[in-house]
Amino acid sequence: MTNTLKYLTDVKEGDSYITVGSGEDLPCCKVGRVRGYVLDSKGKQTRITLERVKYVPDLCCNLLSLTTIMKQGFSLYGKDGTLAIGKGMQKINFTKKIRTATNGELFGLQIYGRSDGDKRKSSIDQKNMKKVNVNVLHSKLGHACEAVTRSTGKMLNLEVIRKFNECEDCAVGKAKMKPIAKYTVSDDVKKSERWHFDLSTFKEPTSGGAKHWVLFVDSITKYQKSYLLKLKSEL
Repeated sequence: MTNTLKYLTDVKEGDSYITVGSGEDLPCCKVGRVRGYVLDSKGKQTRITLERVKYVPDLCCNLLSLTTIMKQGFSLYGKDGTLAIGKGMQKINFTKKIRTATNGELFGLQIYGRSDGDKRKSSIDQKNMKKVNVNVLHSKLGHACEAVTRSTGKMLNLEVIRKFNECEDCAVGKAKMKPIAKYTVSDDVKKSERWHFDLSTFKEPTSGGAKHWVLFVDSITKYQKSYLLKLKSEL
């Protein structure tokens, strides 16, 4: 998936939606093909063609599906902090490594446009996705705090812009119900002026036919009095 039409060829209209990590559904407007090449550590070129590349303009960065690649017969290799895909004699290493704010690692693959020379990078190159609204990135990162949002954007080589606004969804998620005091203190209440009561129901009626029990407690003296009731309406 890509957020730019640059290097996208054989473009067709798309009408699907992509669900990202924040749960948001982003529209896929077009589908096409990307032709390019990658360079290994020795500068050797390996030509590649990405099929069915989806153009999602609201995507904050370009993504490569390893599941789709493995369905094409490629194998996935990982050892000692490295990642690579291979098929037959062909092997492609993910040479880009980005450390996240939580000390995790993201692996990246830099793809060059085949017909534009070594100095022009393809849409998968991070330089084509420089600016991103901090509030949009905050939502797409699962509502991370401002510090994590900006540091993650920096590690992804993104220019995080705009002021970080108060997020309504975050406020709702962090909201707490105001506690209710278990005890009240009042010097104006006198004996027998305020009573507390509690009503309970029996599983089986008593020998006298009562189904409910109510307890009254005087707020000041703590004097208690209880009654048995056949009906709640008798209270």
